[in-house]
Order: sequence, then C-alpha cells, then structure tokens
Amino acid sequence: MGLPNLRLNNNTSKGSAVDFTNQIFLRVRVTLNPNEEVAHTTTVPALANTPFQNVLESICRKRKLDINKYTLKIADTDKYINMEKTVESIGSAKELALVEKSTNGTSTAPEVTPPSPTAFKDRNLVRRRTLNDPPQPLYFSSNEFMSVYKKYTVNRKIPMFVGRHERVLAIDGDYIHIMPSETRTMFESVKTSSYHITSVMSCKVNKKAPANFKLVIYRDSGTKTYDFEAESTKLA
Repeated sequence: MGLPNLRLNNNTSKGSAVDFTNQIFLRVRVTLNPNEEVAHTTTVPALANTPFQNVLESICRKRKLDINKYTLKIADTDKYINMEKTVESIGSAKELALVEKSTNGTSTAPEVTPPSPTAFKDRNLVRRRTLNDPPQPLYFSSNEFMSVYKKYTVNRKIPMFVGRHERVLAIDGDYIHIMPSETRTMFESVKTSSYHITSVMSCKVNKKAPANFKLVIYRDSGTKTYDFEAESTKLA
C-alpha cells in the first residue's frame, strides 16, 4: 500500500526526505446524511506542517465530494478550522468533523484559537521518538479506517497445542481487539489484547491455505505473531 496522498507544505522540497515519525493522526467524522445514526470516522495521517486545505481535499477526493461545499471543524464544537492553517495549529484537538458549509459559503462560528508556544513545545517532546521506537508502518492512504464496529470469529493456531482455539477478532475504528470466544472452555484465556492499527507490522494470507492468515504486531517487548484461521477464504 502507498503513503497518504496528501500534498505537503510548499516549504517541503520535492527532493527532501519526509519525516514520517512526526505524523499526526486526525480522526475525522463523516456524516453525509443527517438521518444516519452511525457516523463513519476516517483516520487521516498528516505531517504537522500540512495545510488543512490539503486534508480536506484528500477526504473529499476519496469520497467523491465537492470540496467547495464542505469544510472542517473541531468535533462536538462550533469552532471551524481555517483551511489555510496547518495541522499543528489546532494543538491537541485531533478529532474533527466534516460538515457542509452554510448557504453563503462561509462559516459564522469562531475559528480555532492557535495554541501557545508552550503547547507546541510540550507536544514536540511527546512526538520526539527514540532510536528504539518502531518505524511507523506504511499502511495509510486508499484504505481508510472506518469506525463502524466489526467482529469476526476465528480460530487461533498456537504452537505446541492441539485443537481449535476460538477467538473473536474485532475491529473498532483504529483499534484491533483479540478477545476470548463466548464458547471458550474453563482452561482458555479470558484476556483481551488490544492494539492500535499503527502497531500492525503485517497481515498476510497464506497462499497454500487461503483461509489462514498471519498477523504480526509490534510491542515494546518485541513482535507478537498471531496465526488465525477464518471461517472462509472470503473473510480472510
């Protein structure tokens, strides 16, 4: 999969290296129909110096929307975002909402107040990564993460153990949960393991057995590998 198709700030030269360790992940609620009970949430990775206009263009292009009819605001507020500002200008607010513009094409609600220099300093300390940190997986662009909850029943293959170990693999927005099955035995684990989508290093289907797939997760203690068998090749 490719990298996010976001145009960078004009200050970034074409030949310069892009520092993906400073990516910021924006969650954008998308409710195109007011009658929808469930709002889809798209996760958009962007650099701190990416203009919001580029973020808006990326969302509208993927959803085939007229960019002139939509804008962005801070979720659950009336604060609209100035499209000329950069991603870092909203500070710690990382949950946005895609909304239609008013009939006159402008928004009357107050814009977001840029954070203080101290806030930038604190956030830069958090963003600073050590050499021991894992590389960010390059799994962002055409396949966006949707917040609709989905779960699947799978069988986990555990070396040195015989039999079927049923698990529930749930996808909840940006998180993956591996949970015990409702039909588990008293000897099986009741532990639920949860991972952010950025922890996924790889997920590959077995060519010889298409219903089987391997999920590799990065953890502070090292990589964790899960071997699963789906109910069908289509679900895998």
